[in-house]
Amino acid sequence: MRSNVAGLIWTEQAINWNESSGAALGTAAIFTTYLATAQTDMTVNARSGYFDSGGLQVYVVTGADPTTPVGKVATGSTQQTGTTVHNAFTTTKAGTLTIGVVNDWNARSTPAVDSSATSSPWFMQLKDSGSAFYKNALAAAPNQAISFELTTGANPAHLRWAAVEILPGPDVLPFSGWGIPIF
Repeated sequence: MRSNVAGLIWTEQAINWNESSGAALGTAAIFTTYLATAQTDMTVNARSGYFDSGGLQVYVVTGADPTTPVGKVATGSTQQTGTTVHNAFTTTKAGTLTIGVVNDWNARSTPAVDSSATSSPWFMQLKDSGSAFYKNALAAAPNQAISFELTTGANPAHLRWAAVEILPGPDVLPFSGWGIPIF
């Protein structure tokens, strides 16, 4: 991960590497960084070490804990065209936000996430497809099971997903955000 803002340190929070493709095709990954002050005209890009294609979605979230922004992390995969991920993780506290990504390296259609989340899909015919998403509601309580449904028209599907729990800062609840309309 790189950006035009000097000094940013990107931390890999979750990755589901597609070892069977022999490249980065199908990899689902989530990175975070912390900005102490607001930025304008910021650009972000990623490079895999291979000549693969992929999608990149940046969500800017304000109010996350600056020292420990991520709580629980989960990854998984499936070859079913419609899968409900039950209990990806349970939340550590009330007010957390779930952000995730799903990738289908079969690239025959764009994976979709159910209506409990807002998604940003990408599709490149015969190369890569996926969707970044965030849950529409913050966790109501600690130990809340986080679930979501993934669907794709591809058969067989080759879905890889990753999800993280973004923790609220000690002084800010609820989250507010640019890029994510969080209520």
